[in-house]
Amino acid sequence: MKKTILFVVAVLVIAVVAVFAFSAISWPKSSGNQVDLQFFSFHPGTLTVSVGTTVTWTDRDWLVSHNIIGDGWSSPNLGHGGTFSYTFTQAGTYTYRCSHHFWMKGKIIVQ
Repeated sequence: MKKTILFVVAVLVIAVVAVFAFSAISWPKSSGNQVDLQFFSFHPGTLTVSVGTTVTWTDRDWLVSHNIIGDGWSSPNLGHGGTFSYTFTQAGTYTYRCSHHFWMKGKIIVQ
């Protein structure tokens, strides 16, 4: 029984390390009007754009789903590689979050 528990723990640790390693080397950094969901966070955490800009979020995490919940807008659940886009038509500061992971929060500043 003790060996089985140790084996399961070892497999889980290896799986978590592999997920972070593949996430770190598999995808380019965000640029322009792009926000990446990676390592259970939004990158960049704050993005400044002009009125009329379409922002696209891409889920880069492996094995987990994320979503984007804003005030009056939201995405479906995104799996690895899934995207969601939203066009900001008014100036202001827009906060958003992932409802699955309470610590995942981001902000779009529209000027």
